[in-house]
Amino acid sequence: MRDAGSCASAAEFLSAYFEGAGSISASFISTGSKSEQLIRQLQTLLLNFGIVSHLEQRDIPDYGWHYRIRLIGRESRELFARHIGFISIRKRRRPVALLGRRPTQEAIQLPRQVARLTRMYPQTKREIKETIHSCIRTKSQTVGLTYQRLGRILDQFPQPDDLDAQALREHQQRNLFYDTIASIELCQSQVYDLVVPTNHTYLANGFVSHNTVIFGVAYGISAFGLAPRINASRAEAQALIDGLFARFPGIRRYIDDTLARGRRDGYVESLFGRRRAMPDLKASGPRRAAAEREAINAPIQATAADIMKMAMIGVHNALRERQLQTRMLLQVHDEIILEAPAAEVATVSALLKEVMEHVYQLNVPLGVNVESGSTWDDMHDA
Repeated sequence: MRDAGSCASAAEFLSAYFEGAGSISASFISTGSKSEQLIRQLQTLLLNFGIVSHLEQRDIPDYGWHYRIRLIGRESRELFARHIGFISIRKRRRPVALLGRRPTQEAIQLPRQVARLTRMYPQTKREIKETIHSCIRTKSQTVGLTYQRLGRILDQFPQPDDLDAQALREHQQRNLFYDTIASIELCQSQVYDLVVPTNHTYLANGFVSHNTVIFGVAYGISAFGLAPRINASRAEAQALIDGLFARFPGIRRYIDDTLARGRRDGYVESLFGRRRAMPDLKASGPRRAAAEREAINAPIQATAADIMKMAMIGVHNALRERQLQTRMLLQVHDEIILEAPAAEVATVSALLKEVMEHVYQLNVPLGVNVESGSTWDDMHDA
């Protein structure tokens, strides 16, 4: 997770480190260390700012292994100059000459773009046609689609609205980077999950993962059902479930209490009293197992649906009270899609957050994210 304070601290640390242990040449900005762990941590910090770097290692006689990273691409150098920079005036001046250059040694290539370039090829002429042909030809060895070649193609391509050209421009503008996986090793390690609010995924020791175990167990999954989902044995899956119950005993209590009430009353209900009949809780075999999963799941899903309906009513009433032109179009799971005049976007964004976050008071906050845009591709935080 990143916030303004952590970003500022990271930028100050990186600036000081590159000032003391970094160098800037006619082609590269780089830094090094004897510690591989430190260098890899520096790479991760740089990536938080969108700065891509390449790691090199050498076994130096009478010194040992030395690890070095250098920034890759004009975009990375621009981001470094904008967000981090050097401390001394002498070093601060030198990146300026680098910003307009992309040394050929970098050779960043975009893989698997032949089909896209082939579709663009008939629309081009002269030099740019030759450049594309060199990347897609079949009778002789092709050259890679480097950022230099991509820039020339996009600058001279006659149809800027072409979908393939737009996709390639997205690669160029966002400084997307590809690298070959060096190795994948199986290991065991204790991991700790951190929520990333902007995209609702999780970080576990640097890897992005979804919280498969928690959601599955909360909805009544067994070790038999969980094992294939996480590519583990049934015993390993059961160990994960047992560990989760030990760490969060409230989940176990919720499951046991819900099933007990369902067997006693013949139904389960949402937080607001909406009921679902569960006669098969008293059955046997597979029917009872399926009913138990449904009984655990139903109150959670029903409560979420109830809150969503309450939020929609609240938003509808708030829009009418303020005589706004914005209208709700549809609901998709836990989202509401509205259509708003440009002049009302800021007002409605604030109104949505206020109404939906306070539609019902729970022991946990009801966080709401609002995004706006003229198309799906243009959506951004409002």
